[in-house]
Amino acid sequence: MNSINRTTRRYTGLLLALLGGFAPVWTHAQGSDTPTRLVVAFAAGGPNDIMARALAEKMRVSLNEPVVVENRTGAGGIVATDSVKRAPKDGKTILISSAPPFVLYPWTYKQLPYNPEADFAAVAHLAEVPLAAFARADSPYQNFSQYLSWAKDNPASQGIGVVALGGMMHFGVTSMAQTLGQKYFPVPYRGGAAILTDLVGGNVPLAMDAAATAFEMTKSGKTRFLGVTGTKRSPLLPDVPTFKEQGIGNFDNASAWYIAFVPSGTPPARVARLESALIAAAKDVEVQKRMGNLGMVMTGLPGKEASQLVSTQSTYWKPIIAQTGFKADQ
Repeated sequence: MNSINRTTRRYTGLLLALLGGFAPVWTHAQGSDTPTRLVVAFAAGGPNDIMARALAEKMRVSLNEPVVVENRTGAGGIVATDSVKRAPKDGKTILISSAPPFVLYPWTYKQLPYNPEADFAAVAHLAEVPLAAFARADSPYQNFSQYLSWAKDNPASQGIGVVALGGMMHFGVTSMAQTLGQKYFPVPYRGGAAILTDLVGGNVPLAMDAAATAFEMTKSGKTRFLGVTGTKRSPLLPDVPTFKEQGIGNFDNASAWYIAFVPSGTPPARVARLESALIAAAKDVEVQKRMGNLGMVMTGLPGKEASQLVSTQSTYWKPIIAQTGFKADQ
């Protein structure tokens, strides 16, 4: 019996040694099949999700590997951002983020589970989302500067509808009020639909949100665009002047965007490959047309430009937010 046990143990040891030699090869094969994940902080079905899925479809071909979209909602994007921060630094997990988690939250939250500058590397600028001011079509003002003159004579109507507090339009309005010495103030709503209901119903004289919010109402003749954010007109609204053109510079850095990020420390070669794939996907004519109908201007700019934009906007909003004293709930 002892001889049998010794023989069994000897063959078992040889088998384990052989398996141990093959283990690294098997692990590598498993890793190569791991899908690349595009993590978005929004529920499936919305414009942000649709954009990510359109990009993923193109990237599957250019990267020649599986690419999937993962929806991780919660805390205005903090849940998704933190999950990508903690992901392996192998370039298999990409965050598709809007601006607030990177340029506003560091100044509105007392504590974040991530550091935008230290924990992430920008891969590519994917899209711009023009933000706009709009009013009822029968309002007595045709553009934003006319609204300001009207509101100055009607101080009881200086409330401006925005989607929630803590966003760029909120801080743009408060900054504008200080610049002009008036009492314009943001009126928060739970979403664009609620804003439109009150706007058309005459309960608020002006609203500011993503331009797409008012596309259909404007086409039907119920609302009118008065101005757009940024320093140049949006290709989606070429006939609508910027706020800057109308003498108001408080919204120059209020343009919304989507940028792709990976955890800091991701191998440069992998980052470069992802950058190329994402830029090509964003510049695809089919993707641009599809997303333009949903209110996005696809850009496809390199990570260096994306990183500079984040830095510029963050620096711009920091003192403005500090002056308001606003702090987000946690």
